[in-house]
Amino acid sequence: MARQALVSLIAAGVNATPAAEKAAKLAAAKAAKAAKAAAEKAAKIAAAEKAAADTLAAEKAAAAAEKAAKLKAAAAPVGVKFAVRDSFRPAAGSMLFAYTRAWLEVSGLNAGGSISRSHAVTLAGGTAIAYHTLETGRFIDKSGSISLAENAAAFFAARGGDQKNIDIFAEVLRKGIPDGTLVKNQAGIVELK
Repeated sequence: MARQALVSLIAAGVNATPAAEKAAKLAAAKAAKAAKAAAEKAAKIAAAEKAAADTLAAEKAAAAAEKAAKLKAAAAPVGVKFAVRDSFRPAAGSMLFAYTRAWLEVSGLNAGGSISRSHAVTLAGGTAIAYHTLETGRFIDKSGSISLAENAAAFFAARGGDQKNIDIFAEVLRKGIPDGTLVKNQAGIVELK
């Protein structure tokens, strides 16, 4: 009886093995197919999320660039067209600081622009331009154009100067009309050419 049970078990095992193998292969194929489908779905979702994130980042970058352009355009100087003549220009103290801040702003140097060296000399004087170019390195002279070095705008702003006087000097530099107080008459103004 034990022998017959053993033969039955062997027979059942032999007969069951191909069916079990087939079922296992089928289950493995289904599992692989399901895993592949899940991976493809996850990849599609990840791609969609990345595309959405990239689009959002691009939109944010475009909005930031547009905002920066608008701010720069709003802050863009009208342009320096006149200068205060050497002998009429402030030579020291808060009036000099106010005049310096005005011409740096109106000329566009504070906004990262540049002006011709000859205009800078007419505006500030040869000694000041040479000193701040050669000695302090606050001005950069490239091919006859002057621009501000990094942190130079902060240096000049930190020196102070009364805002009212800065505004008066800025108007004189834009329009070439003496204010009667800081620049008393037309003889103190020269047009930049």
